[in-house]
Amino acid sequence: MTDGKINVLFVCKDNAIHSIAAQVLLNRFGGKRFRAFSCGLQPAEKIHPRTVEMLAAHGVPGEGCRTRSVADFSTASAPEMDFVINLCDEPIPRLPGNPFMAHWRITDPSSEAGDPAREALAFRRAFRELETRIRLFSVLRHQPREEQRVHAAPQAQAA
Repeated sequence: MTDGKINVLFVCKDNAIHSIAAQVLLNRFGGKRFRAFSCGLQPAEKIHPRTVEMLAAHGVPGEGCRTRSVADFSTASAPEMDFVINLCDEPIPRLPGNPFMAHWRITDPSSEAGDPAREALAFRRAFRELETRIRLFSVLRHQPREEQRVHAAPQAQAA
């Protein structure tokens, strides 16, 4: 995509909690500069209901979101990513285009499944962690990979 937006892919194991929330939050806070996507290594059939509740409670509805596989972003027709942010502790495959890779360790609310009060608290904590990181990420100066290549080329020739 050549509209000057920076493509960011958030990856987690099941694409039902962290990565969906991160996608929605970055599109909200950085939508003029960023285009966020999310996927999972082993995608769940649907988004976790607490994720939908948490997003709606914070005024960031996740309509149109669905779980996707990381394989969807490995095809020739997939958008080229500028950043890939791993939100789980699983290794993720390298994607086309040589994007910048990062790893954000975020509270895993699914570890509190079975105890509704603890699970709700863990979801709130994970949401706050993601929101804080995404707000900071969205105000940093970034350039899409295509602009970096254009600006780097004259310097490389001069050397």
